[in-house]
Amino acid sequence: MIKVRVVDVVGMLNGECEVKGDQNASFIEVKPIEEATKDSLIWIAPEKNEKEKIACETSAKVVLCDRSLLEKSLLEEKTYIFVSNPRLIFCRILSAFFSPQKLKGIAQSSNIHSEAKIGRNCFIGPSTIIGQCLIGDNCQVMGNVTLYDNITVGNNCIIHSGTVIGVDGFGVVENEYGGYEKIEHISDVHIGDNVEIFANVSIARGNLASTKIGDGVKINNNVHIAHNVVIEENTIIAANVTVCGSVYIGAKSWIGPSSVIRDGVTVGRDSTLGMGAVLTKDMPRNRVWMGNPAREK
Repeated sequence: MIKVRVVDVVGMLNGECEVKGDQNASFIEVKPIEEATKDSLIWIAPEKNEKEKIACETSAKVVLCDRSLLEKSLLEEKTYIFVSNPRLIFCRILSAFFSPQKLKGIAQSSNIHSEAKIGRNCFIGPSTIIGQCLIGDNCQVMGNVTLYDNITVGNNCIIHSGTVIGVDGFGVVENEYGGYEKIEHISDVHIGDNVEIFANVSIARGNLASTKIGDGVKINNNVHIAHNVVIEENTIIAANVTVCGSVYIGAKSWIGPSSVIRDGVTVGRDSTLGMGAVLTKDMPRNRVWMGNPAREK
């Protein structure tokens, strides 16, 4: 059983918080507000309705909340941790004290190319196939993943089960007889540091240029990313997205669930493409577009 004291949290935050109550108070679990017990830590979003009432009436004895509650009349028998961004700090508490221990080692049932290079402290899961690839340090490649040849994966990456990276890109050209001939894709895939790719994602290798996934990108389940796509750093790709060939997505963009981006289109940095949107033309930076075809909100 994990027992975390408030003073441990204060230490983790390097004192960048304010506390009211007993810093030796402790919790052994983190729970949603409605499921909290006296042994729980809860967090209250700044925009939450009746957050002062929640802070007083919750069963949890340790409460993480924003600084707007500092001057409110709160209960003396509870301990309150006041921070600027409760959601972010809650995530860090989960990671520091409750995150499952990272797996290490190489499963016997994995199939790894003799010339693959795998960094330190990595995990390669069962039935995973690794081609002639370069994988950085501290990576987790779960079971039933396939990495084709010529894939570069940075440090601190997580690739979940069922994902295929480096699959041949889809391209054909009509010949003089009315049939179709395959366009070979002979390039590669580059994945940066701190990338997480969830289950059943397919990422195609480039035709002549690389397919590139930048640092800090997060790609949710069941996403297809076609050849020659470039996704810049810290972009979020939600579930069931289709990104067609030669798309460019600028940094810190948010691509909503089940949206589609047609080939050759640019998404400007800091932009949001809404749920189910179909993007058929270039989208400027720092915009919110929705609909089919997608247009400015």
